[in-house]
Amino acid sequence: MKKRIALIVLMLVVTMAFSSCGLKDALTIDNGTCTVYVIDVCDCDIDKVEYGEIYKVYDESKFKDIIPSESKTVLIGGQSITGTYSRTYNNVDCYYPVYNYHIGKSMENFDVDEKGRVTAYMALNTNVDSMVIYHGEKCAEIARTFVEETSGYEGIDWSIYKETIKQSSDGSYYNITYERYVDELKTTEWINISVKVTGRIMSFNSRMYDRISADVTIAGFDMEKVEANVYAKLDQVYKNFSNQKYTLSEPVLSVVADGTPCLIYEVEAQVTSVTKLKTYTETMKIMVCPNN
Repeated sequence: MKKRIALIVLMLVVTMAFSSCGLKDALTIDNGTCTVYVIDVCDCDIDKVEYGEIYKVYDESKFKDIIPSESKTVLIGGQSITGTYSRTYNNVDCYYPVYNYHIGKSMENFDVDEKGRVTAYMALNTNVDSMVIYHGEKCAEIARTFVEETSGYEGIDWSIYKETIKQSSDGSYYNITYERYVDELKTTEWINISVKVTGRIMSFNSRMYDRISADVTIAGFDMEKVEANVYAKLDQVYKNFSNQKYTLSEPVLSVVADGTPCLIYEVEAQVTSVTKLKTYTETMKIMVCPNN
């Protein structure tokens, strides 16, 4: 029996919306048809790997008519800041786009989503700091106030998030993360703020904020069948290799554009080329869609 050792990133989506998507890699499970997709893979230049069609979680058709404004003014930490449009991009496991804006000629910039919510902010790298040094709890308080005074987070309910405060190895700043859990499972809804011990905000990022409904649940997921189909997909992808070793991370709950819940796994595959006798390590993301 093959060892399941490596770190792989997979995404499972339970949705009828995908039942007619027409991708090639359909697998059958006891309770219906389960379609497995590769949604992202690192560029490792491995020959004879059969990923199938790379599926995009980003729902381009839903947002194609949005034309970002050339300039955008938002509130960031209570300050009104205007940026100039730079580019549009999307995160590989998110269904919505983000628009990047640069502030002046500096490296300072921010992202907004299609709703105008700020999803990221990179502060100007300045050496001007207070002489006061704060502990982690105070920096977390500063971080929460910053978020509350940023466009799109008015009335945020901090009680639904798990707070993690980690100090950097050199002791100069804190990484403060707020993660939402559902059914004791981590979700893709999180907020991260880096705060210097002087209280200055270094950066801010959020993902999937207010996009996962309050009543979403993982009830109905047959994890044993899901995992079996994930391994079957991996065996299909690397069928031209030997010594396949896979390991799945703990799943993370997310949703797609229509609100359908999904699960994400991080993955790494270690395989050996039978022709080159060389071992490769590769990371990818996979999406599994049971068709109800």
